[in-house]
Amino acid sequence: MTVLTNAAAIRKAILAVRPTRVAVAYVGSDWATFFPEGLPKEIVLSPTFGSNPYAIEEIIDALGERNVHFLDRLHAKIFLGAEAAVVGSCNLTRNGLADRGLFEVAAAISDVADMKALADAFAVYRAAARNLYPNRASKLTKIHALKESWVRGIVAGIVPPHMQVPAPDARDHILDMPTVRISWYHGGANPGFNNSRIRDAAPDIGGEAGIDDFMYFKDTDDVKQGDWHLAIRYKADGFPPANGAISWVYTHHLIKDAVFDEAWPDDTSLAVQGKLPRPIPPFKLDSDTRSAIRELVSESRFADFRPPTDPDGDWHLPSRARVATFLQALQRLRQLQGSM
Repeated sequence: MTVLTNAAAIRKAILAVRPTRVAVAYVGSDWATFFPEGLPKEIVLSPTFGSNPYAIEEIIDALGERNVHFLDRLHAKIFLGAEAAVVGSCNLTRNGLADRGLFEVAAAISDVADMKALADAFAVYRAAARNLYPNRASKLTKIHALKESWVRGIVAGIVPPHMQVPAPDARDHILDMPTVRISWYHGGANPGFNNSRIRDAAPDIGGEAGIDDFMYFKDTDDVKQGDWHLAIRYKADGFPPANGAISWVYTHHLIKDAVFDEAWPDDTSLAVQGKLPRPIPPFKLDSDTRSAIRELVSESRFADFRPPTDPDGDWHLPSRARVATFLQALQRLRQLQGSM
């Protein structure tokens, strides 16, 4: 057994071990960088607040859902190879394995009896994890819950920037995004705000001056605090311009009776993006993705995503189920474009 007392030595030992099975409490956005010569085949991890939910999604993509096991109460850190292993205090994160000043310790092990004991321990963790999260649906539900906690942590400033990850490509991770709403707006809109209502409901914003962006809609529309609005600009004919703006607007606060627009008098609920920290957007809005969105909303099958040309017409935000259908179509279109 060799005792390792600094991050550089621990990283070197893990590299030498070539782990095929890993059990760690927490995983971070840079998890893959610690396996430059090949990823492990299987991992048990804790899908709790210390783990980055977007990193977990990446691990599932890389290893396959059946090889990624969730165990909430896991605290062990084992990197198990064919002939040696590393055990210690380090999570699969930059905090644990990079030179960030934390005091970590580990041991490199090759004794046959110890290796068998570690393999047996891994099997116990895996079996317990399979009982807790037996299928893909249960894992996705847990990831969604973790994302909600993660979002609250980002907004509150608890999750630092280095622990976040870039927004994923629209070809990945967008099939099941229950917090996405798809909204429209016309250029030149100039609504009035009820500043006293905004100040009372959102003291951290403090009125109109604290608004970074916003969307407004009917009180009966299904919108919640924490939702992301995919905001699409449309022309008067109800279709998006060729290069019309498409952006993300985050709902820091949802405030009823806070806005008035003579053209749309029933749209009085305000989704406010304040000048505050925001979580990671659901996916990147690069030029190809924006073009794909414009193409899809112009199709007849998604006519309900376009605004009415008559302000007196009855229109509501598309349901979350319809948004899921749209996002599936968007992902397929982007994947098809990427294969050309």
